[in-house]
Amino acid sequence: MYSMSSRELIQQLQDMDNAQRLEVIATATRLVREDLARRASTAPPPDPEQRLRQAALAVKDLYEDGPLTEWTSLDAEDVLDDGAAQG
Repeated sequence: MYSMSSRELIQQLQDMDNAQRLEVIATATRLVREDLARRASTAPPPDPEQRLRQAALAVKDLYEDGPLTEWTSLDAEDVLDDGAAQG
């Protein structure tokens, strides 16, 4: 089987008219979609617990000595706004 290098492929595309280029693009897009669909159908389903863990780890730095630490409920005290306290 002959394998064309990227440089050779680009040269071939330069020699084509627009209709031929669009045909190549359509075929390449179809092949990519088929490959992605095949991979998705063979991949194990995502574990919801694992996804939650990954999401929590992604924002962990925001809540542990980060910019949002002061807005976390560390000691579960009621928080009243100054406006709400004045009634």
